[in-house]
Amino acid sequence: MSDRLWTCHAPLPPKILDMSLTQAGQSAVYWQDEYGHVNEDNPVMRWCLTQHSGAFVAASFAAIAFYATLLDWLPPKLGKAAAWFVVLVHSLGAATWLMAGPGNSGLPWLFAIVRGSTMGVGLDMAAAGFGDVVRCD
Repeated sequence: MSDRLWTCHAPLPPKILDMSLTQAGQSAVYWQDEYGHVNEDNPVMRWCLTQHSGAFVAASFAAIAFYATLLDWLPPKLGKAAAWFVVLVHSLGAATWLMAGPGNSGLPWLFAIVRGSTMGVGLDMAAAGFGDVVRCD
């Protein structure tokens, strides 16, 4: 599989996990068609959830399509940096849902999600040519 295709696929696992955990994090009242009882911090997705859970799912898949198009269109180095950012943002979103659960275990999950999503797809910032920017020495 080409490097560009992997770059486009890298945001999928954390985005789908974030989307799934967002749906699972809604209260029982929300699922009784009381869409005003939304638990979401992202204002765009919050608005979608207040309309209907289907609107949230549709907007999530539209975001996935947008990410893939953008990451394919950007130059390779910038595409990898953007993919890494999208992975980080959605990993953070998923981790916040996990922190809200039992044991407040979100921080280790954040690292695991980011590393797992970027490890096999070459989204190491240094490998993307940004080594001088992220180097600590």
